[in-house]
Amino acid sequence: PSTTTTYTVTGTLNGCTNSDQVVVTVTPLPSVNAGADFAACAGSSITLSATGASSYTWDNAVINGQSFQAPATTTTYTVTGLLNGCTNTDQVVVTINQLPSFTAGVDQSKCAGQTVTLTSPNTNGVTFSWSDNVVSGQAFTPTITKTYTLTGVDGNSCSNTDQVLVTVNALPNVNAGLDVSACVGSSVTLTATGASTYSWDNSVVNGQSFSAPSTTTTYTVTGTTNGCTKTDQVVVSVNPLPNVNAGADFAACPGSSITLSASGALTYIWNNGVTNGQPFSAPNTNTTYTVTGTDASGCSKSDAIIVSASPKPTVTAEADKSVCAGQTVTLTSPTTQGVTYSWSDNVVSGQAFTPSATKTYTLTGVDATTGCSNTDQVVVTVNALPSVSAGADVTTCAGSSVTLTAGGASTYSWQSGASTASTYIVSPSTTTTYTVTGTLNGCTN
Repeated sequence: PSTTTTYTVTGTLNGCTNSDQVVVTVTPLPSVNAGADFAACAGSSITLSATGASSYTWDNAVINGQSFQAPATTTTYTVTGLLNGCTNTDQVVVTINQLPSFTAGVDQSKCAGQTVTLTSPNTNGVTFSWSDNVVSGQAFTPTITKTYTLTGVDGNSCSNTDQVLVTVNALPNVNAGLDVSACVGSSVTLTATGASTYSWDNSVVNGQSFSAPSTTTTYTVTGTTNGCTKTDQVVVSVNPLPNVNAGADFAACPGSSITLSASGALTYIWNNGVTNGQPFSAPNTNTTYTVTGTDASGCSKSDAIIVSASPKPTVTAEADKSVCAGQTVTLTSPTTQGVTYSWSDNVVSGQAFTPSATKTYTLTGVDATTGCSNTDQVVVTVNALPSVSAGADVTTCAGSSVTLTAGGASTYSWQSGASTASTYIVSPSTTTTYTVTGTLNGCTN
């Protein structure tokens, strides 16, 4: 029955009847209410809570009053409510609204200090917002690598997100190196550090030498690492070359003392073993001398000077002479046009003099045009007179024979040529002086 009802039964036995009653109490079904139908966004958190019973059992593994993730599509959920042993059911329809579909854009890589612009898509009915107070279409400068989230909300209040990773690469610590001091035309090498690749202005190649500029110049290098660039500068101060002057060309007599003195620098180095400011013998042939001068800045420059060898006059003295002590000698100079001659030891050409010992006399000829001189020599050998001895005086008897013996020479001549031997036998009748002349090396005594 739909309500509580008393049922009466009449029993008959042997024609006799009697009755009895039974009450069937009808308990009403619980008024189970699954709740009103509603719409939810796909993937959102929803909660189903039924009423009207003491306990509830939902299909699809739903637990009454506990949240769960909304289904992907519209779904009808049925709940069975139990009260006083009686059950009843109810249903609720969860209509699923799909999330808006959009993309935040591609990830970006920027260098420190560069700006980034994040733009929301133009999707009808969807309102967008960026995290971190980023405004769509407005540039900003990120300081660190970060993920930025774009949230889109549609008319059903369903929201979705997408993300953009903005990588901020640090600028390379580019170092162009210390400032350089160079000489005009010298070799300079600029080498930067702190990056992976380098680009210099003025056509400079990193680490490769080039010729120093003519004036002080600032060079800028751009270093690149991970696509990020930074610049640094180095100043190449250019020092002018010293104005080295080796002096004017000149002519010198071979063998004469000359001095080369350069100017315009601090120190000097000559070729051919020459020392600046120190005398040396002039060359026998025309010679070019080169000097390299270096100033206080270490810059150097060269200059050259030609020393022409002036010809020497040809000087020919007489042949060597040999005289005996006490004899005179006459030395005569040649007659050569344009050449003036002089003898050493105050000897006058054509005038006899008496040398006292063997000696070398030098004839010097000076060319009147070049001033160059030349010499030749004469050896005058003075042979000493022989130390002739006729022997000791002799006393003898008249008419006796006496042998006289001379010494000290190589040849002898007695008494007017009476004998040429070293011995001479005489028999004087009276006291007589005998004279012997001895000759040695052409000299007599």
